[in-house]
Amino acid sequence: MVKIGLFRKILSITLLILLFGTWLIIRSLTLDHVEDQLRIQHQSHLNKLASFTQEWLDSSQSLLEFTASMRPIRSMVPLQQKPILIQLKTYLPANYHTMVLDREGISRVDTDGKDVEGSDFSDRDYFQALKNEALNYTTEIIIGRTSKKTNSHPGG
Repeated sequence: MVKIGLFRKILSITLLILLFGTWLIIRSLTLDHVEDQLRIQHQSHLNKLASFTQEWLDSSQSLLEFTASMRPIRSMVPLQQKPILIQLKTYLPANYHTMVLDREGISRVDTDGKDVEGSDFSDRDYFQALKNEALNYTTEIIIGRTSKKTNSHPGG
């Protein structure tokens, strides 16, 4: 059996404690650096997503504004409106449902494929906002009362 003196034991334990402490400090610094890098990347991705979303919303709003101002849409003649709304749906694939309401809140045509002509939406909050503000469209996200889906309503 090898005898180790008290000095060597103390020296060995001190070196082990120093090595372990050094390892903990390096590990902590590395984890902090990785955490910072992940936070920066995460923020960068969020900023890109926010920018993309804003650009998409802006272009969608412009397209809805343009569509709402078109003569066939304002004519309130469903046969003239339907092809335009079908085309609109190809440009706004995430837009589940777009409809044209007349000034009394009666649906004239929509992109949902359902025959909603004549349905009364005059009691809906979005229609009241459109009517009270003399707007041609709404950019708010609207959850349909019966469908529970998001909708967008350029009005005439």
